[in-house]
Amino acid sequence: MKLRYEITPQIQDYDSIGESFRPYLMRFDNANKEFTSVSTNKYGFRNTVDHDGQVLDFDKVFAEKESDFGVVLGSSSVFGTGATSDAKSIPSRLAQATRSSWLNFGGRAYNSTQELLLLTLHLKAKPKHIVVFSGVNNLTLAYLAEKTSSVYNSFFGESAFREALNSSSSNRIGLRKSISNLFNEVLLKVGLGEKSIPIRSNKNIEDDYQDILACFERDLFCAKAIADGHGSTLTFFMQPLATWLAKKLSREEEQLFDYLDKLNPSFRVLSEFLGSWKDKYFADMENICLKLGVPFINLNTGDFESPDWLFVDRIHLTDAGYEIAANLIHKQMDS
Repeated sequence: MKLRYEITPQIQDYDSIGESFRPYLMRFDNANKEFTSVSTNKYGFRNTVDHDGQVLDFDKVFAEKESDFGVVLGSSSVFGTGATSDAKSIPSRLAQATRSSWLNFGGRAYNSTQELLLLTLHLKAKPKHIVVFSGVNNLTLAYLAEKTSSVYNSFFGESAFREALNSSSSNRIGLRKSISNLFNEVLLKVGLGEKSIPIRSNKNIEDDYQDILACFERDLFCAKAIADGHGSTLTFFMQPLATWLAKKLSREEEQLFDYLDKLNPSFRVLSEFLGSWKDKYFADMENICLKLGVPFINLNTGDFESPDWLFVDRIHLTDAGYEIAANLIHKQMDS
């Protein structure tokens, strides 16, 4: 990871947060961690910094029943992986722009089902807005799993967990060891381990594609029911992916992408396999949103096609990239 740390030194902080087992969610970022670039609260959510430079207290926001607050739901891009400080994440940028509270409900490496579970488990008051900034991981995680379930989706590290539980060896691996192996696989997948992680043998998700869409539709349907029940707006933003953009890469992006592709096969999923699904996936996701009455905004165009340095890898953004995303979300919510 030497070159990556040289170009994006803040990534060392993200790699140091660590994760722990959580019921239903499988894994989540460790709580009460504080580094120069990133910190987490007592639940493991990334802290949001408001317009006064203050860290938002989740419990306080929830306790203010008339509070005008929003929630940003998604995976590691919502968490803000790659940002140089908590103040540079999308929820923080929104809090600063709107002068209201925006909570970061981002779970690193999460699929849409885990994102929904986060909302269900942790939302304790009625938000004015629920923003979903997501879309890439359901496809990516399907490539990292041998099979996608139409009910349970594909989750990060599932192969190690399944293999450990199903072990037929004489020294059968129990649940505790299974969890340990799960975290070892997570470390390997982000490039901190020594072994390489295999991608599904046929490198084709065509047979699982409808299951991927079914999980997303179910999850969005449930999120919409929660939003409607609270009188909240719900908006879906298809997150930008460098592979899907007609973008001239900056020098830093070229260096980082080339390095990461060689470092670990997991990064190659983002560069080699997702591009062919672009047009169909966008159309199908938009149709699901329209069917459920959820506004669909695709960010894989326009401002993100700038030649500026916007990505620290093909999915996570720089401070400038997160600022663009937050501005586009703010503009849409304000319209």
